[in-house]
Amino acid sequence: METKETIRRLQLERLLKLSGTWAKMANELELYEALFATSIWQKAHRIGVTISSSIEIDTKPIILQARLQSKEVYVPRTLPNRQMSFFKLKRNTVIEKNSFGIYEPQIDAELVRKEELDLLLVPGLAFSLQGDRIGFGGGYYDRYLADYRGVSVSLVDPQRLFEECAWKKEETDQQINKIVTVGSGVLNGIMDA
Repeated sequence: METKETIRRLQLERLLKLSGTWAKMANELELYEALFATSIWQKAHRIGVTISSSIEIDTKPIILQARLQSKEVYVPRTLPNRQMSFFKLKRNTVIEKNSFGIYEPQIDAELVRKEELDLLLVPGLAFSLQGDRIGFGGGYYDRYLADYRGVSVSLVDPQRLFEECAWKKEETDQQINKIVTVGSGVLNGIMDA
């Protein structure tokens, strides 16, 4: 069993090499199609999603599809004490890069209460088929998910997918409810975690 730090470092190196490649884009297209075909997506009205970085699954097509389907989109902003909240993404929402290099809305955007989010798309560097996750190391999503009652979903390309949890779990780790993956030969579509 590896430490989360070791897996995180190896995954960052691996994902940086794949950033912008045709294989990454092809996998993302399949992930979007799989997500949009789910009843979870179709029923959701308020969706929480990050504004992705280059090594994450690109969320711009997800945001665009949500807007085309008249869904409300909310994006996270980091707060003191490793907390975060989600704010409504509107045409005039001002987005800025924080000290971690993450794009987030200015604080004057419209806040959504956690219980109002139907669907939360959770990013990460590594996922097990059982819904275990390694994020970027701040614990923001684990804290947010601790009392989140909506559906959490992660889009997982083959480079992020582990058949089993290969790292030491921590008490504060929160599992993802649903994993959407394609092209791995292990799992297609949606799996209950």
